[in-house]
Amino acid sequence: MRPKILLRISAVLLLLFAAGHSTGHLGRKNNLDAQGKEVIRQMEDYHFVFKGTSQTLDGHMQGYGIIISFILISLASLLWIVSSSIQEAPAFSIRVLIPILFFMMGNGWIAFRYFFLGPGIFSVLVCLLIIVSILLIRREKVK
Repeated sequence: MRPKILLRISAVLLLLFAAGHSTGHLGRKNNLDAQGKEVIRQMEDYHFVFKGTSQTLDGHMQGYGIIISFILISLASLLWIVSSSIQEAPAFSIRVLIPILFFMMGNGWIAFRYFFLGPGIFSVLVCLLIIVSILLIRREKVK
């Protein structure tokens, strides 16, 4: 399979990952038992000063969740753009793919360690597709 197709598949996987993450994050306060609702209430009610502004732990969690959604969408866009640039700039394409790969490897480790299988599996699949793409780009470059 061509690296262009593999990178586009990985971009679509990242968009699906972003959709799942966003949906899960925005619904994180639904369907909680009484103890879970109490934890959320405390996270919303406890205010502390951070960098000169009043913050809550729930606000931080909300912000970080939104940031991750934007990062995943941005990475999907980058993979799509790189997939279109492989023929004209194979070496540059690899240089862009390597940091994306390292990010996704870290993301996968964090997902398996702190969350659940879903995001970890998406991360591993994207990593595998990027690795195979890099190997194929290098092989085509040598010919």
